[in-house]
Amino acid sequence: TDEFVVYEGLKEQFIIALPQGWIAYDQNAVITQKPSSFGVVVFSPFNFAGSDIEKQLEAMSKIDTGELPSFFVDRSPAKKEMSCSGFSEKAKKDVVKILGKDAMFGKGGKVLEPLHADTTSIGGCKAIRIKGRAQKATGTESVMDVYAVSDGKTLYLFSLRNILKQRRSSNYH
Repeated sequence: TDEFVVYEGLKEQFIIALPQGWIAYDQNAVITQKPSSFGVVVFSPFNFAGSDIEKQLEAMSKIDTGELPSFFVDRSPAKKEMSCSGFSEKAKKDVVKILGKDAMFGKGGKVLEPLHADTTSIGGCKAIRIKGRAQKATGTESVMDVYAVSDGKTLYLFSLRNILKQRRSSNYH
């Protein structure tokens, strides 16, 4: 459709359709000034490269609260048990453990839905989807929804930015 455009800026690793007007911001490539196979890529309508540091920090704050729509791809070296043919049980547990260290599951909060992994597929590979919810002491609710897939060399964690909601009452779900 006209609403999405194909992004091939990381075609050595993956090709993805983005909402029209969205931009990829490869944090490692900006820091090292050269293409990077690992690190976080932020996809959003905000042009980080064309903005000063103050506006970048403001945008990251809005991304962090979900006010500015975005999603991330975190690329890291894959372990032996991670490949296109799937994840071993140990590898699944490792990914869930890594994601469980997120601040949304930290002190002072309440886990509403423990992180759990379900099998799925992405681009013809066996993958896992990790989901969970937590509530901060302030009443703000965070939802984690991550798709993990590997080509055997790189572990890709595709994630919508945490969606934050204010709980209105104890019977809100």
